[in-house]
Amino acid sequence: MNESIDIPEVKKPGPWGLWATLGFSLAVMAVYSLAQVLVNFGLAEKYYPDGWRALDPKNFPWMGYFFSLAEVVSVPLASALIFVFARLRRDFPVRDYLGLVRPAPWDLIKWLVITAAAIVASDVFLYCFSSQVADFMVNVYKTARFWPLLAFVLVVAAPFFEEVFFRGFLFQGIRHSRLGPGGAVVFCALAWAVIHFQYDLYGMITIFAFGIMLGWARFRSGSVYLPIMMHAFINLVALIETAVFVKQL
Repeated sequence: MNESIDIPEVKKPGPWGLWATLGFSLAVMAVYSLAQVLVNFGLAEKYYPDGWRALDPKNFPWMGYFFSLAEVVSVPLASALIFVFARLRRDFPVRDYLGLVRPAPWDLIKWLVITAAAIVASDVFLYCFSSQVADFMVNVYKTARFWPLLAFVLVVAAPFFEEVFFRGFLFQGIRHSRLGPGGAVVFCALAWAVIHFQYDLYGMITIFAFGIMLGWARFRSGSVYLPIMMHAFINLVALIETAVFVKQL
């Protein structure tokens, strides 16, 4: 008589769980923020006779030159930490963990067109309720001192770090939890909007909406490169709009 043998189900390796993901994510943001603070304070001590104590806290974050240099230091450190945390999950390849796969050409074209339409819609929204060009961008642009460095930070460095973090590491940990892919898209978009506290309410609402779009593109394509390119496109347009606006002042 043949007896059936129950074969235990082998659980496929996955990313870190929800709480580990949130803990590691807080560590990444702590390193990123600490590096920003140290660079800003160090530059203040160098360029101001009385150091950082002489600066108005409300105006300090708007210093474009400080902002650019702080990003150059903090982005590589925080990005490296993301890869370390992902690599520690030995049974789950970093490539799969962070979505480091090429998007299909048609997906790239489609989502860039969608991004362009979203930019137009956001400009109309901000024009009606706030200002098409945020004060933060105007102040950063006017005080950047070295425009190519600011362009590199906004179009290359920031999109890479923020997307690998939010739509890469954080997204993967949350989508495999009870929140699922939809919860991951919304949670990551909300967290991404919150760190852009330098904008007004309407600006943060726009950023949240962009975050939903970027997260959905990440989920549908399986690639983090796609939201990186979309994010870079958004920032490039914002930078050009800011440059045009400043020249008209």
